[in-house]
Amino acid sequence: MFCDLVYESIKELLAEGRVTVQSFDVRILQYWLQKWPETSLALLVENRNTIRQNLDLLGFRPRIYSPEYVLLSEQDIAYLHHEGMKVVPWTVNEKTDMTRLISWGVDGMITDYPDRFFDLYNIKH
Repeated sequence: MFCDLVYESIKELLAEGRVTVQSFDVRILQYWLQKWPETSLALLVENRNTIRQNLDLLGFRPRIYSPEYVLLSEQDIAYLHHEGMKVVPWTVNEKTDMTRLISWGVDGMITDYPDRFFDLYNIKH
């Protein structure tokens, strides 16, 4: 299976604990959990199902819940944190959205423009 090839490449090239496997396909994440339970897993979400529906479909609590950022509310982030998951939305490209999501407590974000984030906080890059 393709996952086995990816795992072997990761194992060969990267330090253990430095990788998070993310997928929209719950079957991929279920396979990874079964074969390599120590791997950090992230569920990517682009549908309008509820969080509970997505997690029920997955069948376990991933380390990271990663929805399209427009699907998130401040209450969703609080709920996910309460359930023990980190929240890393995608693809957050506008500074105003970055600022709002940070104020809501996201644990990270996926963006095409990390320089915009750095500019918000005057971080040299």
